[in-house]
Amino acid sequence: MNQKVSAFLMSLILLAFPFISFGQGQQAVELFPIIQNGKVGYIDKNGIVVISPRFEVVKESSVPIFPLFYERLASVRIKGKWGYIDTKGNIAIEPLFSEASDFSEEGLARVKINGKVGFINKSGQFAIKPLFRDANPFSDGLAQVAVGNKWGYIDAKGTMIIQPQFLEAGSFEQGLALVNTNGKKDVYIDKSGNVALRCPFHCVGGFSDGLAIAEQDFGNYAKAGYMDKAGSVVITPQFDGAEDFSEGLAHVAIKGRWGYIDKTGKIVISLQYTEANRFSEGLASVAVGSKFGFIDKTAMQVIKSQFDYADSFTGGLALVVVGDKFGYVDRSGKYVWLPTK
Repeated sequence: MNQKVSAFLMSLILLAFPFISFGQGQQAVELFPIIQNGKVGYIDKNGIVVISPRFEVVKESSVPIFPLFYERLASVRIKGKWGYIDTKGNIAIEPLFSEASDFSEEGLARVKINGKVGFINKSGQFAIKPLFRDANPFSDGLAQVAVGNKWGYIDAKGTMIIQPQFLEAGSFEQGLALVNTNGKKDVYIDKSGNVALRCPFHCVGGFSDGLAIAEQDFGNYAKAGYMDKAGSVVITPQFDGAEDFSEGLAHVAIKGRWGYIDKTGKIVISLQYTEANRFSEGLASVAVGSKFGFIDKTAMQVIKSQFDYADSFTGGLALVVVGDKFGYVDRSGKYVWLPTK
């Protein structure tokens, strides 16, 4: 995503915890959040309302947050407190929490109560007591937790696997996590806490499709490239902006124009877009000027540019924004749910 994108559109990337994946884990029923008459509800992939809109809209930087179903549960806010509903809309876990995130594949969800963070199971019982200043959801079997000002990692039983020692700690992805040891994120550790590799430059995130973004500092500016799990730079830092690989391609920018490269660094879709998002289900949302549409991997436009924002396809639908309203389109560009608010 273009770093100069408006705060409104940038915030849309963070619509949920995270928004980018429907139907993960053991989810069997795909439900998509909507806002209608100022309340949150859920539709199926055909646009039929399954759970009538009746839950509070929660906003972050003036943009609604859309909690999703994971492990057949979704977090909702009722009278200022967070709880969980099942796929029929029934209250499954009473609203008791000041914060609540999605359930992970471990069957645990991060919640906050009385100023402390812990993890509950799908029955709403604390599997890991709320003892931490902060924590992040489980990823790749481990979760980051903050004890004082240092971060470490616990397993799904709450055992501290890697002692709190880092100024910052990223999520484990593909067996590695990026941590801050001396004021900058420069080391990837394995699940034993051992240093697995050191960044040749400044690293900015986790591995995706076996590659991670690395930024080289040239004084008053930096360029982004990619490194592999051996720590070797495989795509020379040359881009003003770079994002993770998805479906074999990554979107990159030079002088404010975005396009796509393959894992060799070859530009396969020319740098021509004002904004771009990752490929998902064979399509990617891109902006020409101020309007978003969708392209395929040959750069053919399959849905014309018409939206103020468009998220990636997941579960056969893509969230789109028109003005201050939110809707969904299918792969043909047909509205399954007309934009509402």
